[in-house]
Amino acid sequence: MKERQQFDVWREDLKPLLESKSEEFRLLGYENVTEEDIWDCTGSQFQNEKEFVRLHRFVNALLSLKPQTYMMWLTVKAYKNPDALFSSDDEEN
Repeated sequence: MKERQQFDVWREDLKPLLESKSEEFRLLGYENVTEEDIWDCTGSQFQNEKEFVRLHRFVNALLSLKPQTYMMWLTVKAYKNPDALFSSDDEEN
């Protein structure tokens, strides 16, 4: 049986990196990018890995995350669950 990756144990240690990456995206014009989105996008890149992912590989994926990769992940996520895309807008209105 395949073991689930344990990325959440690294989250607190990588918080400064997540803040930096989300700020980088904001400077590039992606205003609604959150640290949670960046974390989920990066984690999704490794969800089908059979071997345990080492910290340095995860950090490298975070550091090299490009807006194109993020937008592609966001688009696929919206296609898989279109109701979630509009749920936060409905709550505000």
